[in-house]
Amino acid sequence: MLRLATYAHRVYLATPTDRRLMDHARGQLVPAGPEEQVRQDVVRSLIEHYDYPRDALFTEEMVVTASARRRADVLVDLPARPAHAVTLLPADQTTEVDRPYSLLREEARGATAVPFARFPAIPDAFRWHVDGRAIEIRTLGCGVCGLNVAVYGKVLTPIEGLPSWIAIDLLGYGRRPNEVSLARQWGLENVEATNPATDAFVEFAGVLTTPRCDMDGGIAREPRAGFAVAYPGDAPYGVLCELHAPSGADSDFEIVRAALEWLPVYQTEDGLWAYRDSLNELRPGDEVVVVDEGPSLVGRVVRADQATVTVLIEGRELVARRDLSLGEPFLAGRSAPLDPRAAVTRSGPRQRRNRTFIVVECKRPGLSCSEEIKQQGLAYARELDAHYLVLTTGGPGRGAACWTETYALAKDSVRRVDDIPKYEQAVSVEAFAVAAVPDEVPHLQLPRNAGPDVVQAHARTRRCIGTDTPFDLWLALLQLDDVLLASTPYFSKPVDAFGVTFAEDRGPTYHDPGNASGGRFGGRFRDFLVRFTSGEEVIFGLAVQSTAKSVQHAKWGNRRGRTTLTACLAVGGTYQPILQAALDECIEVAPSAVRLWHSGAATAGQGALPIARVLDFVREREPRLIQSNRVQLGTLPATSTPSFAEIADVLGRLARYTELRRDLKEAVRGERRARRK
Repeated sequence: MLRLATYAHRVYLATPTDRRLMDHARGQLVPAGPEEQVRQDVVRSLIEHYDYPRDALFTEEMVVTASARRRADVLVDLPARPAHAVTLLPADQTTEVDRPYSLLREEARGATAVPFARFPAIPDAFRWHVDGRAIEIRTLGCGVCGLNVAVYGKVLTPIEGLPSWIAIDLLGYGRRPNEVSLARQWGLENVEATNPATDAFVEFAGVLTTPRCDMDGGIAREPRAGFAVAYPGDAPYGVLCELHAPSGADSDFEIVRAALEWLPVYQTEDGLWAYRDSLNELRPGDEVVVVDEGPSLVGRVVRADQATVTVLIEGRELVARRDLSLGEPFLAGRSAPLDPRAAVTRSGPRQRRNRTFIVVECKRPGLSCSEEIKQQGLAYARELDAHYLVLTTGGPGRGAACWTETYALAKDSVRRVDDIPKYEQAVSVEAFAVAAVPDEVPHLQLPRNAGPDVVQAHARTRRCIGTDTPFDLWLALLQLDDVLLASTPYFSKPVDAFGVTFAEDRGPTYHDPGNASGGRFGGRFRDFLVRFTSGEEVIFGLAVQSTAKSVQHAKWGNRRGRTTLTACLAVGGTYQPILQAALDECIEVAPSAVRLWHSGAATAGQGALPIARVLDFVREREPRLIQSNRVQLGTLPATSTPSFAEIADVLGRLARYTELRRDLKEAVRGERRARRK
């Protein structure tokens, strides 16, 4: 890695005694140790000297090998090159070649080895009416959105304010009458995701996986019938598939066999990951998951031979077969508890159909090169099928004893090379089989005089409006979304607002935070580096998001589809959701302004806190936030392009309230720990 540069990274104070660096891949503050300095040198060099896009870089990603489960320092992931890939042209221009949906459908039909699958015909192009005008839409494919199945189309008839592509719900919740009419026109039944068997179907559809066609879960009518989306090869869009599985042991056996043979991972109900790619390597003492009649069971291997594995579970021995036999428990694979740090943040979601192109293993300066370090890096690179491996303790600026070694990996060989390819070379060499990272589509704001259908189109495209959110709130909520997703920074110099210093506007960044109950809140957050009065510096992020609706669901029961304002703080290695305000109930829309407030509802861990305690805690430390026995979060102008001065008070109030909620939750958890002792 000849272009590895050494940077004088800015040091932040997460607390007055805690020095931190900004992780340029994840957009958060991380401990400023010597190895982290090297890691950030690598990330910045890949961006600034090798031209790799930020969305291709991932730090501290979990890698599971046959002997360990550890984090790789830096990964460069690029999309696997499909036949219709976006290619990088010499003139720095890109071209997109889309296969007609009919060809995608035929490919899925041929690739899916499931005899009871049917692929409904959807036209390659169709008409859609927006505010009374008919527009032409080219069908790109289908996708699963929560418990809905949608068809995605490219808009061929431009209309001001209309996104270039549109998502139309065919099956599931929240469909408007014209969507129901279109689904019936294409021969689809009026299926709603109200059946308690939906969970069973999602799992059932997920195991229908072949080497060339992955099947995602969808809408169920009954446990063995319903709709799913199949992805042939590396297609970015899927094909709608209707399944009618015959009952009986034979079909059940085929489903279980497919699950064991093809699915790379399996998540148990208690949050453990089971890996199915190393069953032959099991040894006594290994932790495994066994699938039986009831829930998955976690145990420890006591004996293993070629045919069976004896597992000790809750004091009893259970014999699990390496192969499958009907009516007997079977072995799912290794497992390990989820790392609490696993809720890492990053520029974009790591896609399952991407491939790792480069693995970089970073060590602290001064550490000597060893065969152990090389083998550790090679284990990561081989597990991820990477083309290149870089081992480094930093560039020359980190010290005279620093070293870097670069290797090119082929199927059966490892050879030392001088450098890794630059981005344009990587996506241009056919042998690498990787494609360019698609350019990020600029956020399209609502026009000032958006009609109902344009508002509906934006809501469908962004997926940030809950199904049950009243339509008269949609315009204001989408404008709030515009405020948070504006591409240009709101300020260039630190700004004080409501006692909080906004030091940097880091813009919209993808994060995937999770809470103690297992919920995930992945999406683009507006990130600010803020400094509280205590001197603490943290990343403060906001996003407008939707929650999935469910009716008589096996896992979630009855739950409204709401629109929420999610506020997060990032300290240390985690990006934590601190506030989820239900905007359906916490927003008041006036002709010229939008007022925000919150009731004070909060949880600590998996237990709810009395609202009175939250309000008293906030009132004692920041009485300006409390009015009429609720938290006042300020007023936003009813426009999609406000200045920072117009929104500063709201952002400051939200940051301060989020800080206080975090402090209260930490205090409550401390009290609970003390009581347990």
